[in-house]
Amino acid sequence: MRVSRQIFEGLKPRVLRFLRRSNMRRLVGNSIIVVAAIVSLSGWTGIAERSPHKMGGRQSGGQGMVQDAPAAPEAMNPYAPAPYRLVPNWPPPDPAVRWAEVIQTEPDAQGNLWVLHRGSPPILKLEPKTGKVLAAFGAGMFAGPHGFTIDADGDLYVTDCPLGPGADPAALKAGKGYQLFKMDQHGEVLMTIGKAGYAMAGPESFVCPTDVAVSANGDIFVTDGHRSAIDHYGDRVAKFSKDGKFIKDIVERGSGPGQVWQPHSIAIDAEGRLFVADRSNNRLEIFDQEGHFIDIWRQFSRPSGIFIDKKTDTIYVSDSESSPQNHPGWPRGIRIGNTRTGAVNYFISGTEPEGVGMDLDGNVYGCIVSHPRLEKYEPIRK
Repeated sequence: MRVSRQIFEGLKPRVLRFLRRSNMRRLVGNSIIVVAAIVSLSGWTGIAERSPHKMGGRQSGGQGMVQDAPAAPEAMNPYAPAPYRLVPNWPPPDPAVRWAEVIQTEPDAQGNLWVLHRGSPPILKLEPKTGKVLAAFGAGMFAGPHGFTIDADGDLYVTDCPLGPGADPAALKAGKGYQLFKMDQHGEVLMTIGKAGYAMAGPESFVCPTDVAVSANGDIFVTDGHRSAIDHYGDRVAKFSKDGKFIKDIVERGSGPGQVWQPHSIAIDAEGRLFVADRSNNRLEIFDQEGHFIDIWRQFSRPSGIFIDKKTDTIYVSDSESSPQNHPGWPRGIRIGNTRTGAVNYFISGTEPEGVGMDLDGNVYGCIVSHPRLEKYEPIRK
């Protein structure tokens, strides 16, 4: 309704001037203003108010072409401010931790908050209320930690994608990087996928693994590829068995429906669907676990990170990159919506997190890379 009021107020002076000139104001009065506003609204805001499933997309196995039309600018897709407030001075300083770019947070079943960042040590276990560091490990393991998740057994998965200023030159020189690590909550490595120091997309290697998701049966899905050039080889979603055996590439490079360009994050919803942050295409894409294309959602802006709360079907999507050059009209921040309806319900503004997460108490976390810090947003209780 905010946009509707803005358009109405913008139209009102013009219509009144027209009526004065034509001496018809007394005859038709404000009814024409109302009609003009309604007509304009039906044309100007139709795309923004349309169901995301009507904006293009087909169900797995469906027939027909996908209408992958651009979404309306952010100004035409309003939603309520998020009922959260930023917690100041959180987490408190810890002399044993050198914070750097924050990548991702994940809660475990016990209510702890796990954090991946590019400082030292890179893997942190925090007490969510106080921010106290309960455990820390992983120093020297990675050349550029980038993706992070926790499976149903509580094991940790970290992708090592050493690209750009977040890469560790010494680690690269030592032949590290371009791998996926599975470890327990004490830091013991249980499995690795990929060849250390070797950047090439293949059955046993990655060009730059950006994120990872694990299904209920243990299958592993890795988004691979982190360059914005469309001719860059490697953009894909790769599927592995729970013991690390390559199954197949279920999504390949491109900008068409069912393709990806710089896939930056991946998450699985309660129905088992894969949500992929197809960042350089400014969209979320949804697939089943065999890679069958389901839908495209552009209403979550240019996605860098995804977190899904399976208990409530709530999806949190972070935008750290939108600009007048690559996605005009869309501000950076955290969009909060629903995985079943596609509706965007809330927006946390004034931030630009690359990763996003939440804890079991409903606090939302923004993981900032551009000016490294971990932001905590607590719900505003009424």
